[in-house]
Amino acid sequence: MAVKKNFLLLAIIVGSGGIALGIFTMFLSISDILNP
Repeated sequence: MAVKKNFLLLAIIVGSGGIALGIFTMFLSISDILNP
């Protein structure tokens, strides 16, 4: 049970990190488009 809970927590952390990285990359791309 504890292992499953830790795995779920890890999945949430990795997922959040991936989403944050995607938003950050998108923001940089938009900045490059606006400021050539």
